[in-house]
Amino acid sequence: MARGPRRPLHLLIATVRHPTFRRRGSLPPIPPGSSVDLTSSPTEPAPAVVRSTAQTTALAPAGRRERMPWVDAARGAVVMMVVLMHVGLYHYLPMAEGRRAADFWTGVNSVLQVVRMPALLVISGWLASSRIREGLCSRRTRRSIIANAYLYALWLGLYTVAAVALHATTMAQAPAPSTFAVQLLIPYSTLWFLAGLCWYTLILSALRRLPPALVLGVLFAIGWTSSLIWSVDNGLWANIPHLAFFFGVGVYARQGVALVNRYPGRSALLSIAAASLSMRIARGLTQLGLAEYAFHTFTALAGVTAVFAAACLTAQFAARSTRLLAWMGRRTLPVYTLHYLAVMVLSTVESGPLYELDRALLASESGVWMYPLVVTAAIVLLSVTVKEVADRICLSWLFAMPRLSTLRPTWARPYLPALRSTGVPRALRPVRLRLEGRR
Repeated sequence: MARGPRRPLHLLIATVRHPTFRRRGSLPPIPPGSSVDLTSSPTEPAPAVVRSTAQTTALAPAGRRERMPWVDAARGAVVMMVVLMHVGLYHYLPMAEGRRAADFWTGVNSVLQVVRMPALLVISGWLASSRIREGLCSRRTRRSIIANAYLYALWLGLYTVAAVALHATTMAQAPAPSTFAVQLLIPYSTLWFLAGLCWYTLILSALRRLPPALVLGVLFAIGWTSSLIWSVDNGLWANIPHLAFFFGVGVYARQGVALVNRYPGRSALLSIAAASLSMRIARGLTQLGLAEYAFHTFTALAGVTAVFAAACLTAQFAARSTRLLAWMGRRTLPVYTLHYLAVMVLSTVESGPLYELDRALLASESGVWMYPLVVTAAIVLLSVTVKEVADRICLSWLFAMPRLSTLRPTWARPYLPALRSTGVPRALRPVRLRLEGRR
């Protein structure tokens, strides 16, 4: 009776540790001279980077979650609103002050302000709900929080360096070296959203066993109280407690989002009616002087529902028109992080081709009306291009925290197998082991 090739001891040990053996209880066939991946499933390859909440929630694709088709389109539209606001606030309005176009875009920004960040936070909470339900004991949740903190600290440092290099430390919301350490915990810049994702995920994961109604009530009370004590004029960090309620709504109102997807037309009508009703109630409570936060909250929820319903209707009946927004919605992290740097460059350039181009566009009547849209589109395209180039020249760490396995020096890999019995974390162990069969 013919016998198969004898397997050496190290081959048997490595094979038993393989996930396929643990699931099936048998040895998978391994040809001689092949290698086995000891840390990843054969059907689910391990990623090279750690995804942050910003990547898997509102600023990038949602990982394994089966998304509804309109989510990317809504996310892309909301992030474009954010870029449009910063282009107008920090760059366009100071140059076009006193012109009719400036008044028009000021009104547009004031209307979009009602739904812009609330919608982004609701989407973020909805897509992060699975991590939050797993709690802080989950490695996936902890990695998400750490990855968000990494992105915030990294881009805060890049913002500070850019502000010093461009002599823009006096620009609104621009970080300065003297406040860098403070801003690591108290964000004053436009990066407050990334810091907020860290705090929201950390706190709601710790409170995951409490009733959702109680958590939402506490978040609403925190937002109401903070709006009476702190103003956004003191720093954008005030947005974190002010808008925490919307992230909580996204986490716990999964069924509500599903209803919007199922009945978009009815949702749009109900949201308009709810906005009108909240306005009437707020007007009746203005004498108390405490209804401003409640008015903005209920109006924003109605507006967010209307935006989602409109995106859902458009995706159903005019899918081609939403492809561009959906494409951008899957690449919102580089847009969010890079757009302020682009606005900083445009606002501080006092000579050269960029300066001349700005003045040439604003000189014509049509140019002064279309300028915010043109600059917004250019910044979005530039941000996505930078991201694609960064991925190709080994700069992907700018938009995702690298895993420890990718940082291991090549010379150290032969010595790492000897450390398996010393309690070294698995993330520091070698990813691949060379297996040689003998006949």
